[in-house]
Amino acid sequence: MSKIIPKYDDYELIGRTRMDADIAMANSDPMLISRRLVDGAQAVRKFGAAMGIGTSLVPIATSQVYRTPTTAASLELVSDSNDDTSPSGSGALSVEVIGIADWSVGEVSETVAMNGTTAVALSTSFLRVYRMKVATSGTYASSTAPSHNSVITLRETGDGDEWASMNSTSGFGLGQSEIAASSIATGKIGIMSKASVFVEASKTATVVFFERPNADIIVAPFDVMRSKLTIHNIEGGFNADPIVPYGPFVGPCDIGWMGAATSQTANISASYTMVIFDA
Repeated sequence: MSKIIPKYDDYELIGRTRMDADIAMANSDPMLISRRLVDGAQAVRKFGAAMGIGTSLVPIATSQVYRTPTTAASLELVSDSNDDTSPSGSGALSVEVIGIADWSVGEVSETVAMNGTTAVALSTSFLRVYRMKVATSGTYASSTAPSHNSVITLRETGDGDEWASMNSTSGFGLGQSEIAASSIATGKIGIMSKASVFVEASKTATVVFFERPNADIIVAPFDVMRSKLTIHNIEGGFNADPIVPYGPFVGPCDIGWMGAATSQTANISASYTMVIFDA
């Protein structure tokens, strides 16, 4: 049976449900999805890096954690620099925190005005945080002047457990967290099309891509956190570009990379690209 593929400027047709067989190919076009021209589909790119990972598996993230509490936690933001003070500082004036506060509601975000080395409480309690970024800065950034030059930490209220951080590399603030993990809300389905891992030179490591389904079930018996891709003794790097994408990852669920050095310690970075569809 022949299929009618809409022209790229035929936005009405492109917006029809992806389940329509006549336009299924157009609705899986990565360029259209990236441009947000396909209804109910969103491209997500996640990346993370962890320095000095030991021989036990940990999330590949700057903080080497990905918090997954069963009840929402109260959080606060703090910097190690008073340059990150709103409204007149030269660094990060505000920071956006992105994650899930209620599985049935989906992704939420909150933007917080920074107060330097004094912690500022978030008004939203979160179940998961998979991204944070500098929202506004007191510096017009350039290759020699970063938007911030500090470590900004998200932690539980009252100087509690760390959830995430934004760091500087060689004295240059990254403006973005590095967390190679994420969560998918109820009513969403994720498909992973590409993934990559890189290990510090002259080191080897084991990396595992995990899924934990039905993350909203908080009374035993629980669904199992299971490896979806395991690579042992990586040296250098690894790229996954499967003909058939990994998944589906049905929300509510947690997914992401964990890594461990074969011996001593290793720096490991990882990334993956997903499309999240309405279920």
